[in-house]
Amino acid sequence: MVRAEMRKEAREALKGRWGKAIGFYLISTIIIMAILAVSEIPAMDTVLYWVLFVAYFAIMMPISYIMVLSFMKYKRGEDIGLFDVILKLPENFVAGWKIVWGIFMKMWIYWVALMVLFVAAIVIMTANSELNALGEIIYIPAWAAFTSLLLFLATFIVSIFAAMKGLHYIFTWEVMFDSGNSLKGKEAAEKSEELMQGKRRKFFMFMLSFIGWAFLAAVVGYILIAIVMSVIISPEALTNQTILAQELETIMWWFVPVIGMVFSVAFMWVSPYISVSSVVFYDRLVEGNKKEEKPE
Repeated sequence: MVRAEMRKEAREALKGRWGKAIGFYLISTIIIMAILAVSEIPAMDTVLYWVLFVAYFAIMMPISYIMVLSFMKYKRGEDIGLFDVILKLPENFVAGWKIVWGIFMKMWIYWVALMVLFVAAIVIMTANSELNALGEIIYIPAWAAFTSLLLFLATFIVSIFAAMKGLHYIFTWEVMFDSGNSLKGKEAAEKSEELMQGKRRKFFMFMLSFIGWAFLAAVVGYILIAIVMSVIISPEALTNQTILAQELETIMWWFVPVIGMVFSVAFMWVSPYISVSSVVFYDRLVEGNKKEEKPE
């Protein structure tokens, strides 16, 4: 598979249809950020806060699944609705969580190891440290610092292996969609693993080929954030850390979603391009497997 050819195929699929793809991506992001902002309103009742938090967590995986399958449809010449991320939620809710469970069943040992290592590092470091009135560490014994450093290093190494293993299951969403949501989550994960045998490096290098576009979008995003900061933050706060902290505390509940939305705008050309390109890679894998299985 030639990376340039796959990127070209993705651009051909988007040719004359960029507007709909970008619109779907931005509306999906706005909905996600709006739910996040509402769940973080400071004056909200505690019970309502937790209800919204759980609701946000519950729909995030199905929404992610709907975004993947929507770009699959788009690449294959089908139409998508701008509000499909909400309209298609009921029929894809269970499938989205089946995918999460399936991947968890294949990778749980990595996630448990990461959690144990990270928590152990934090506990050792904080339990043996002296803190000031602000809760900042002012002294930590050499043995505790060294042990924590080793544990953080181990966490980093395990994270790399987990990411490498996770590439096996990168197409679990696509496999589930092609099955008509009929597979169990673990079955979809296993089919993705079969497709990706010997292909993880190729996929990683293919995604890495978009780094120039991603870097450019990130630069645009940081410029837009600087503009937004100059509008919503007072000039005094930009030169005084105390005032800045006070102002951020009062707006943080909506500031984080706004920043997320700003970055989404910066990536509005890149994200659909990468999403459709990923589908191209998947479709070629499936096509290649069918040719190998076809009897002579």
